[in-house]
Amino acid sequence: MARQRAQASVETVVLLPLLAILALASWQGLLAAWAVVSVQDAAHAGARAAMVGAPVRPAVAHALPAALRSSLEVHRTAQRLTVSVTLHTLIPGFDPRLEASAEVTPQ
Repeated sequence: MARQRAQASVETVVLLPLLAILALASWQGLLAAWAVVSVQDAAHAGARAAMVGAPVRPAVAHALPAALRSSLEVHRTAQRLTVSVTLHTLIPGFDPRLEASAEVTPQ
């Protein structure tokens, strides 16, 4: 009986860190998905601003969550607006650059 309890304790000690890592990875994946959608929204907001002649960068910055604004880059050509930000992750040294673009059709 004592042997089974010891085995259960060892299994729990091994399983808990794995569950914590899985939970953190899932949370990081959800944050990345949220950031991708936010960058796409910001690109569309900037394209709408460009179409009506409003300043593009403030429109893009306003559409982005504050956590993503620090690394904001906006590039505009005659027909395309590209927005890119750096996603800060829990993994040291792994900060992917997210980019979205939208078509600008002048009115």
